[in-house]
Amino acid sequence: MKKIILMGFPNHRNLGDQAIALAEEIFIRKNFPEYDFYSVPEGIMLKCVDKVRKVCTDEDILVLHGGGNFGNQYMYIEESRRKILELFPNNPIILMPQSIYFSNDEEGKEELNKTIKVYNKHKNFTIVAREQISYDKIKENFTADVLQTPDIVMSLNKQRFDEKRNGIMYILRHDVEVVLDDTDRNDLINVGKKLFDDVIVTDMMFPKQIKDHERKEVLDTFMANIGKRQVVVTDRLHGMIFCAITGTPCIVFSNYNHKVKGSLKWLKHLNYIRFLDDISKTEETIKELLMIKETKYDNEEINKSLEQIVNKIKMF
Repeated sequence: MKKIILMGFPNHRNLGDQAIALAEEIFIRKNFPEYDFYSVPEGIMLKCVDKVRKVCTDEDILVLHGGGNFGNQYMYIEESRRKILELFPNNPIILMPQSIYFSNDEEGKEELNKTIKVYNKHKNFTIVAREQISYDKIKENFTADVLQTPDIVMSLNKQRFDEKRNGIMYILRHDVEVVLDDTDRNDLINVGKKLFDDVIVTDMMFPKQIKDHERKEVLDTFMANIGKRQVVVTDRLHGMIFCAITGTPCIVFSNYNHKVKGSLKWLKHLNYIRFLDDISKTEETIKELLMIKETKYDNEEINKSLEQIVNKIKMF
């Protein structure tokens, strides 16, 4: 039986990447039941390459994990991806929905050129962009087939209609992609304390590494917690997406690149997701969100767009 091998499953603590991994596996198993499915974690991906090559035929399909790691911000992932393309020149390979970001300095330009050189040698490679800026950048630089679809986590639906909501949750990042400074964060949180008795401040980093068998339970617990809140304020892409798929009113601010704002294209039909670039509008926007009587997550068009990936893999 032919195989689909998902390369680069995350083994770190970021719940956004873990949600992508869960959604990818569900997507592949649902749409390609005739294939044997295997996955290889990113932490041992290169160590396992020889084993994969021994069991892999040229008809088997390699699926590379999606997300926001296409670029020079997370070089260990970019270098691993290059290696996979070099070592499997005859296999169909598809890179799941991604955002691209190479910094506009000498390092970024040098690494982009290295990636272009490797990627453009592969004759059966497809790249999926998850927003317009990435799509345009990829089309400009790469000879691979390029698709544009939403982030695959949007294919999930975790909304519950029996949940009583209370309070506000802040999901705010502390990493290299952060834009909000400490003053901004404190001002945002003080607005919440003014309007709500129940205020939770968190991030999307789990306290420990997440094993494969723990993934679904950890994510379900976190999303259920989001689904209990009246409002969520976040600057994380998957903070926004988790709110969308749980039907939770959300204010989202941008990160350092285009991936948050660009991904709003797919959620613009949801009246409970609001993008702000001015924190002074937070209080009035929260009050507007509290006036919404009913929320409903509708991902029909999102799933139609993701069918492009299904159709492409069936062509391999």
